[in-house]
Amino acid sequence: PGSKPGTIVDLESGNTVGIHKGALFYTVGQAANISGAPGRFFVVDKDLAANTITVVMGSHHPALYKDTLEATSFNWIAGHPPTGLLSPKSSIKCFARIRHRQELQACSISLASADGTKVLVTFEKPLRAISDGQFVGLYLDNACLGGGVITGSGESYYHLKKKVPIQEKSNSNRKLSGMASSKNGSSLDQEAH
Repeated sequence: PGSKPGTIVDLESGNTVGIHKGALFYTVGQAANISGAPGRFFVVDKDLAANTITVVMGSHHPALYKDTLEATSFNWIAGHPPTGLLSPKSSIKCFARIRHRQELQACSISLASADGTKVLVTFEKPLRAISDGQFVGLYLDNACLGGGVITGSGESYYHLKKKVPIQEKSNSNRKLSGMASSKNGSSLDQEAH
């Protein structure tokens, strides 16, 4: 499913605005080339069973932003979650990355399963284009805690009727913000995926 041509639907109007080559070949956040469109559309959702993709106009539309995700098949580098997560309804603050070389993002995490294989991540600021099937890596004190597969995300800022805050640019996309670095000044961050 999803590998044959299908319809492209505009989220806000519900109208069909084009034809795609197969929903399977699109990623949330990528531009959708639609012939004759008055501007650039970006993918916010895809339905492989129905073979449709849903798009919005503009690369920073609120529908592209979310501030929570769920990750499963979580692999803890230490072999188990940090002790701060082991009591019921507990959470810890750390940093996360959902794309290679992305600046680390401040977040809090909690366990969504007793065995620690499912994790809920809540970001301090919304992230653009959180996509199922991609990986999230978690970091604390210059170390990688582990990583897992993104299997879900919360409601978009469009659906929550929230404005997207302006994102500040960083001088370095590799530095562990507010954390110690090695003697030569380079970051000790490690990739989880």
